[in-house]
Amino acid sequence: MERLAQVVYQFGPFRLESSEHRLLRDGEPVSLPHKAFEVLLALVENPGRLVLKEDLLKRVWPGMFVEEANLAVAVSQLRKLLSDRQNGEHHYIETVRSIGYRFVALVQIVQPMPEAYPQTAPVQSIAAVTVLPAEDLPRKAPGLRRLWPVPLRLGIAVIILALLFGFNRGGGWRDRLLRRASAPQIESIAVLPLENLSHDPAQEYFADGMTEALITDLGKIRALRVISRTSVMRYKGTHKPLPEIARELNVDAIVEGSVQRFGDRARITANLLHARTDRHLWAESYERDLSDMLALQSQVAREIAREIRINLTPQERARLAGAPPTDPAAYQLCLNGRHHLETWTEPGIRVAVDYFKQAIQKNPSFALAYAGLAEAAVRAGKKVEEARPAALRALQMDDELSEAHAMMGLVRFRYDWDWEGAESEFRRAIELNPNSTVSHHYHAHNLLVMGRTEEALVEDKLWIELDPFSPAPYEHLGWDYVGLRRSDEAIRTLLKALQLDPNFHEAIYSLGLAYLQKGMLGEAIAQLGRAIDLSQHDPRDLAGLGHAYALSGRRDEAWKILKEVKKSSNPRDVLWVAEVYAALGDKDQAFEWLEKAYRDRNFTFEFLKYEPYWESLRSDPQFKDLLHRIGLPL
Repeated sequence: MERLAQVVYQFGPFRLESSEHRLLRDGEPVSLPHKAFEVLLALVENPGRLVLKEDLLKRVWPGMFVEEANLAVAVSQLRKLLSDRQNGEHHYIETVRSIGYRFVALVQIVQPMPEAYPQTAPVQSIAAVTVLPAEDLPRKAPGLRRLWPVPLRLGIAVIILALLFGFNRGGGWRDRLLRRASAPQIESIAVLPLENLSHDPAQEYFADGMTEALITDLGKIRALRVISRTSVMRYKGTHKPLPEIARELNVDAIVEGSVQRFGDRARITANLLHARTDRHLWAESYERDLSDMLALQSQVAREIAREIRINLTPQERARLAGAPPTDPAAYQLCLNGRHHLETWTEPGIRVAVDYFKQAIQKNPSFALAYAGLAEAAVRAGKKVEEARPAALRALQMDDELSEAHAMMGLVRFRYDWDWEGAESEFRRAIELNPNSTVSHHYHAHNLLVMGRTEEALVEDKLWIELDPFSPAPYEHLGWDYVGLRRSDEAIRTLLKALQLDPNFHEAIYSLGLAYLQKGMLGEAIAQLGRAIDLSQHDPRDLAGLGHAYALSGRRDEAWKILKEVKKSSNPRDVLWVAEVYAALGDKDQAFEWLEKAYRDRNFTFEFLKYEPYWESLRSDPQFKDLLHRIGLPL
């Protein structure tokens, strides 16, 4: 039968015949799913031009609501088929992140010409194989037919059919073989902020909450380094190329996707990409009731782990086995609470507490809401003791909740002064989520006060690896260097923190202390003055400046600051009164106020041994007695 192809495109070894819906490689038909063919045709018809994702979706899936994951899957199929990777660059299909795709190979339109070939259906799948009788086979290789007798050829055909059938079964050895042959080694990953497709700014909390939840679930896998929420949120709404983001975060893979909320259901799309090459490794779309969101988060984490060939331990498999359904309203309230908690502002934290309490009213057994309430109590700057009931209740509901163990560890550390008990809780929290920055943070604190300084610094540096674009871990490491009298290292590290955020209050304050310790009094006064301006005259910052004034001989100014600090009605500020008295040389008053701080179990009193404020008191027996009563090594 004679036909005329309307348009024929040639690129590389490929020939695409549009009217016949046929793709050939070196003259041989290529197996290609229908939708993938349509995507390829749309790109080839526009060589060198950016084709928007929304235009591709409208053309290939007309009149249908289809997630971008379907398009990502089609592009991934095309790239595998085209072998679209040479020397680290795409030679056929280029991704323009979050926008669309561009066909970058040279395309020639071949003059249409008559062709004679048997009428056959388009090749749809590798499993769609037709076995022809021997007499109907093309006679292009008579030598092969003469060499192989018919029974042997039939036997080989049966074997090939069996292999093809097995090769095409999803989740079977075909997938494992292909993954092992082609999947790059992945040991680190970042989940970029999921896009809110609801087009309702009020739903941003939901998209951000799902992002954080996926980070948390992937963080439970010890073999993966998972970048923290703080560092990935800087990419929200940006269109940087994925390889560039990967270099900045120092990760092997990126997860990106979208969330769309409608009523009590949500649709989530997730794409896994090899970060350095921008190669699609996996894509999936899910639609679930809000009550099943916790289970879905675990499912996505499991599927990503399987795709990148990570062998989960039995314990990790159990932790990612899913979660029982929860009340949809409680789930949304908890996400809203987490969203406001991350503002790190007093008004935001108050709102977060309200949301967590409402979530608990909706679902009294919701462990995550209790853990959030405990963390809010800590962030609000209240007595850490107030976090205890919520943390204990969370652990009663779920003993494998890393966040609750971390908060319980903080209670034992800062209120009970039970260093061994705190260490046990922090280690358990890290066992349950090795990528928890909160746990590494407070574990480092606890190790420092126990005198295990090198272990503390290791935890600090692990935190930096997990949160490379947050100034907080650099500030924490710098403060620890101050406590260890390593002021040069402290200054270098704190300046790194300020490169990330020039107005990061804690780093400015700690830098002032480092300069004070090094005897650079002018620099110390300048930095502590900046800290006071940013904190609106926080008594701790005022005391630091009073300390610097006293050491520089500006005693009148130090006394003025002392009077201002003493006006504070907050019990935790008695420690700062003691600091200024110590700097002014009034030991009796300094110890009197230190005793008040001890009786009140003052916030941060556990750092007494390492804080630089007490240099003039360290040799005094009263100071050593205080350390002994707290349980700190002398």
